[in-house]
Amino acid sequence: MFPLGRIALFAPLIRSLIAADKADVRAATGRGILQHPVSSRFQRILMMIWRIFIGALAISFGAMPALAANSDDLARVLAGEDCVKCNLRQADFSGVNLAGRNLGGAKLDGAKFVGANIAGANLSGTKLVAADFTNAKAAGAQFVIANLDDSTFAGAEIEAADFSSARMDEVQMQGVQADGAIFRRAKMRAVNFTEARLLGADFSGTSAPAGIFDKALMDGVTFRYGKMFGASFKGTSLPGADFSEAGLWRVDFTGAKLDGVKFINAYLKIAVFSDGLKGVNFCGATMPDGKSNFNAC
Repeated sequence: MFPLGRIALFAPLIRSLIAADKADVRAATGRGILQHPVSSRFQRILMMIWRIFIGALAISFGAMPALAANSDDLARVLAGEDCVKCNLRQADFSGVNLAGRNLGGAKLDGAKFVGANIAGANLSGTKLVAADFTNAKAAGAQFVIANLDDSTFAGAEIEAADFSSARMDEVQMQGVQADGAIFRRAKMRAVNFTEARLLGADFSGTSAPAGIFDKALMDGVTFRYGKMFGASFKGTSLPGADFSEAGLWRVDFTGAKLDGVKFINAYLKIAVFSDGLKGVNFCGATMPDGKSNFNAC
């Protein structure tokens, strides 16, 4: 039901429509076009009503408040309770201690966790679009099958956190501490891990086209069966990493440390490497020139 209290909002719109209608009538009459004044007046009235209705809808939707957290749900969380499948959109938990809390399946789009402690918390299956985890402490937290598109974790501590099968398009992960973190089968288009610490992290089966991993510490990382088309690993430390069976078309490894890296059966067409590679296993890989390499098998 449209609120009657907003009717005053339409007064300027109604006045402008009436004035425009009068002008149209004068113009039409002057040209001799208006031959049936009663019928034409009725049509004009119907058209005016329709215009007012459309304008009312536009103003009504424009004036609607943004979706926000349910006050009762928010109070429960701040009181130290779990809150599964709760509505916590745009809630501000900055600096709050939520360690070990169960918020599985909650709606948390636009929520703020800046500097919050969510270590060991369960956020699996949550909606966290555009959420802010800047400098949060989230070691061991669960983000399995969560939707984290457009969120930021810049500077956060996410060691051993689990992001398996999560949606992470354009997530900002610059400078995160993420040793042992799990990203298996996550979808993370254009994710940004610049200068992150990801020792021993697991990206098996992950899809990360156009991902940025420049200058990150990624020794011993696993990318087996990953799809990293167009990703960048410029200046990245990758000793002992495993890219076996990975799709690495047009990936840039310029200046990367690749000692002992496995590219077994990987697809490396148009990939870029610096000169002087040593100890790299390209057995069965499709090389940058498009040819298969079985020399090192």
